[in-house]
Amino acid sequence: MDFASGLTNLQKAAQSSSSASNDNVNYRRGENFKKRGSDSLSNYNADGNNRNNHNQRYSKRHDSRSRLSRDEEWIRKNLQSLKPYNAKSVNIEAEPTCHLVLLFLTIDDLPFEHIWRAWMEDFDSKNEWKCPMKVSVLCHAKFPYKVKSKWLQKRLLRRHHKYHSYRPEWGSVEITRGMIDLLYDGLHVNELNVNETNNSDSPPVEPDRFLFLSESCLPIHSLHYFYETLYLPTKKDKTKNKHYGKSWINARNSPNNGYSRQLQFDRVSQAIPQSKVWKADQWMLLTRNHAEAIVKNNLPSALSRCVPLWTMFKYVKASDEIYFPTAFALLGIFIDSTNNDNVESDEKMSESIGEEVIKKRVTYCDWSGGDKNPVSFKGIRQLREVAMQAKSNGCLIARKFVPLDEKSNSQKKDTPITIDEWMKIIETGN
Repeated sequence: MDFASGLTNLQKAAQSSSSASNDNVNYRRGENFKKRGSDSLSNYNADGNNRNNHNQRYSKRHDSRSRLSRDEEWIRKNLQSLKPYNAKSVNIEAEPTCHLVLLFLTIDDLPFEHIWRAWMEDFDSKNEWKCPMKVSVLCHAKFPYKVKSKWLQKRLLRRHHKYHSYRPEWGSVEITRGMIDLLYDGLHVNELNVNETNNSDSPPVEPDRFLFLSESCLPIHSLHYFYETLYLPTKKDKTKNKHYGKSWINARNSPNNGYSRQLQFDRVSQAIPQSKVWKADQWMLLTRNHAEAIVKNNLPSALSRCVPLWTMFKYVKASDEIYFPTAFALLGIFIDSTNNDNVESDEKMSESIGEEVIKKRVTYCDWSGGDKNPVSFKGIRQLREVAMQAKSNGCLIARKFVPLDEKSNSQKKDTPITIDEWMKIIETGN
């Protein structure tokens, strides 16, 4: 064999060996692939079907309970162990402190400050004796640095020696936060160096009534009438005063329209039991016992390690109408309701609302316009009409009054609301 033939045979042998080696490698790769595929198929078919397992996990993640955040779960857990409010029966023989705190929510200044100051100073010519009721004022202004009144500046909310405001937009939860802070500071109004408007020479007494108001509110009764309605156990005719020792809340435990259902009741966090969700007019009057239970004692103590309760209402439109009545229900002040689907009659609601609460409007307003805001009123003529209607409804306050604009009133069709004209309406209704 010559050299060339030997070299050719050697190259063929090398190629044959390489091909066999590659075949072995590919075979092993194929076996491994088949094995992994077999295992994968085996796992996919385990317990029925992998897709079913995925759907189960997906379903669990989107279950109504598992959708709650960790904060919501913690709120719900602590609410389940919340001790019910310990009802304190009103002692007819006890002397009330007769100290009312007005809690204003404003944009900046109080347009009818002159009326309110006259009312608080017992501006009532029909009574010869001084009313024993004391009145204090606190205000949460959206733009506190725009307030020009020195009198109101002293009564603005403060934190760390600076004006305090959440600058709320319409319907936002910041309004609720402002109300919570107003109520808390109202309980400590004697510590805030806010001079009382009435009987300032007497020693300070503990505030025992708290009334929420807007800048467009006006009193339609005298200070004496407030005193007799809120603080006397019996009326002039010796009959029992049903308002004595009670909070005034016009509350219901079901939506009153589609807006209320979709944008209020359905938007409350599921950490709050649905049977505890209530709605009420924002402008309510609370007793001290109830105010303390909501912002100082019962609820804050139970949720001390949780995020604030108001965070469960941050997606609710006009949460100020939902937060406080729901807090009443959580505390057991309102009787529990398990059916929110059927709108109940006023008579049944009045019976079921609770022993320490009267289901009644404090503030009259006209919603006949069908808008998101009540009808606005201007001037003495409309005040006279509204005051008569509000009194016939048993209200103490009326709104929504706006000051006259000189440009829009260029023809002098309306008369501005002065103290003298307001007093005539309060005393005589004319």
